[in-house]
Amino acid sequence: MKVPVDSIQINAGRRDADRQHVAELAESIRELGLLNPVTIDKGHILIAGLHRLEAAKLLGWTEIDCTITSLTNNGTIDFNG
Repeated sequence: MKVPVDSIQINAGRRDADRQHVAELAESIRELGLLNPVTIDKGHILIAGLHRLEAAKLLGWTEIDCTITSLTNNGTIDFNG
């Protein structure tokens, strides 16, 4: 599912994206496309894929492919949403 890049929220306290890695990843995505979507929850909070999200922003994308999932009570990911 494609989601607007600017609708994805990044929780405070998350590690910062490495700018050099983001630039290298953006070049790879430009050449090959996005091979693995980012993972967000139903509220569009980022679970996985910070560098991919930042690379998409660097490329000027307005939407990005996402897997939407939810966290269970014990902290595991429920890919059935």
